Amino acid sequence: MRRRIIFPVLAFIALLIVISSLGAIYILKTRAGMESHLESAAVYIEQGRYHMAQTEATQARALAVRLRDGSTVEELDVYIVLIEAVLQGNDYLDSGKYQAAHTEFLMASDYSSLLHGLGSDYIEYMIATTERFINFFSLMERADNLAGLSEFEAALALYAEAGSTASALSYTEGMEKAAAGIADVRERILQARLAEADGLFSQGDRSFQSGSYEESLVYYLAALVMYMELDDWHGAAITRSRIDTVEQTLADIARQQEEAEKEEEAGQPDEPDQGGGPGGTGDPGGAVGPGDTGGGSQNTGSGSEEGDALANYDHNRDIRFDMSSLIDDQNRSPANQIRMGSTDGRNEGWYNGCGWVAAYNALILTGDPQHPADIVHYFETNKGTVLDGVFGTYPQAIEKYFADLGYDVSHILFPQLSIDIDSAIRTAGVGILAYAHKKAAHYVAVEYREADNCFIVYNDSFARTRSAALGLENTTEAGAAIDSVLTFIHDTPDILFSFSLIMIFS
Repeated sequence: MRRRIIFPVLAFIALLIVISSLGAIYILKTRAGMESHLESAAVYIEQGRYHMAQTEATQARALAVRLRDGSTVEELDVYIVLIEAVLQGNDYLDSGKYQAAHTEFLMASDYSSLLHGLGSDYIEYMIATTERFINFFSLMERADNLAGLSEFEAALALYAEAGSTASALSYTEGMEKAAAGIADVRERILQARLAEADGLFSQGDRSFQSGSYEESLVYYLAALVMYMELDDWHGAAITRSRIDTVEQTLADIARQQEEAEKEEEAGQPDEPDQGGGPGGTGDPGGAVGPGDTGGGSQNTGSGSEEGDALANYDHNRDIRFDMSSLIDDQNRSPANQIRMGSTDGRNEGWYNGCGWVAAYNALILTGDPQHPADIVHYFETNKGTVLDGVFGTYPQAIEKYFADLGYDVSHILFPQLSIDIDSAIRTAGVGILAYAHKKAAHYVAVEYREADNCFIVYNDSFARTRSAALGLENTTEAGAAIDSVLTFIHDTPDILFSFSLIMIFS
């Protein structure tokens, strides 16, 4: 009887042992499977294979739930959220939603830090990528806005930066958009400059029609240079024709005046002057717009050009100069006695001398003074005078003069359109600036004084007026102190535009 009772008990105990063993084996296998899936998920994350990682992490979590392993479930929840954020970020990136993608990758980075930086290399790379895309579109938007405001140089710089960003991303569409923006802005710049050239040409016509022939020549010459720079040969040809007309008109007026003076000297009655006055500058200038006129004669005075140059040289060498003193007023002796060209009474420094005066002053500033006779003789014998001196000196002649003396020079036409004039003069230390004003045109020498952080302008009444208004004027030496050359040009009512800047590096 006792045996009959013991046997079932032993059998039951054996069954429990078997069941327990099988349960332990199941738990071990389940945990091993969970850990294997978890390890695989981590490997796939590091490899950037997030769809595979998602499958592995989901299976690992299901096994952790079966095992009622709460801490592993929580860990796997972090895995899954990280994976889902990356996958969502990739989807947003593919659809062009770069800001949303950036937000997802940032969230993934936060969860990566909870997993000791798991997958951080890929995630940080995607954060940087989305930031580049965001930056590209920001650059394009800013460039478009600046182009709409006609801030062309700034817009070009931003389009170029956007193009470089798109190139780094291998973003072909972005590179094409940036290139299209650059092409559009360049076309608008071209049209704006053509419109400006047309405006100068039209102003030349208005000045000619009003009898201001010298003023019209300044505008025509400025327009000619712009047309040639823009390869508008039709506009250049028409402008050359206008310049020929002005030069012929001025030559006729000079001839009529000479004939009238001869008749008066002979005691004969004057005949009416049919040509009108020369238009008059009303203020000594002596500079003209840049470039060769391309037509007309430069010998309108009496005598040959070589003979005039020799006669002027003999005259000028006898005039004494303190070679260390800068000229601040060409109307005063001895500057007003220097002759250049053969303009019959208007070939002295008070009228057409601002070009050689600017060169003379610049040479003193660089520590290499030259007598005005030598400077003028160079211009006269190197085709450097305009209309045989009536309109002073060509900018190119001044540039060549300094280059022939061995200086490193840089010549910029219409500097307001292309460079920061103040920075350019600061870099060089000394410059010669030419600008047109309402009555003629004028050259000035400009020095930058680093110790005082100001610019000193020599031989310029406009600058002296501005200097006094600013309270910066020099009281013990030549020149007028101003805070900005660019502001001086913009804010002086009588100055129309600058057309030449020669930077002299000593």
